Amino acid sequence: MKITMTGTDFNRIMRVCIPALSKDAVRAELCHIDIQCNGEGEGCATALDGFTLAQTRFACQGPRCRFHIPAHKTVKNDCIIEITLEDGKISVSDGVETVTRPALQFDGIDHAAVCRSAQGNKKRATIAFDGRLLMRALKSHATSYREPVFLEIYGPHDAAILHTANTCGMVLPMRIEPKEGTPVFWDMRENA
Repeated sequence: MKITMTGTDFNRIMRVCIPALSKDAVRAELCHIDIQCNGEGEGCATALDGFTLAQTRFACQGPRCRFHIPAHKTVKNDCIIEITLEDGKISVSDGVETVTRPALQFDGIDHAAVCRSAQGNKKRATIAFDGRLLMRALKSHATSYREPVFLEIYGPHDAAILHTANTCGMVLPMRIEPKEGTPVFWDMRENA
């Protein structure tokens, strides 16, 4: 089984998913990116480490399939990436270099069900933040492993207050009206 995609899409998958991969190898499925393709030109990559989840959609060519790949280095944006699953091995090729590893064998995690469960309660508010500003604010409060960072939100246009036992700060939201609706987490089984 083989799928192809652009280097640009492959690099976006890595940029979005690698931060949500587990760093310890206790559960191998949490150290791999779940790639699903619907056989109709659309795919989705999902990673989770037990605490965070990241997902992105991409265009691809190939059959309906699902497999798991480890983190991979970036490639040239203008190349074509081939991902091949054959004889218990998964290969990623950019036409110049091919990296082959043993394929991970497991059914996968039902990411869409996990996310639907998280969205099961009534939504209270939607607030838009510039991702880089929010990340910068969070990094300044991440002082030690497993120390909680509290995020206090007072309203959709008010500053969000961040604090730990020894730090405090704030980040301003973007003043835009959010689009109506709930984020839809993609799952190939629902698009059959």
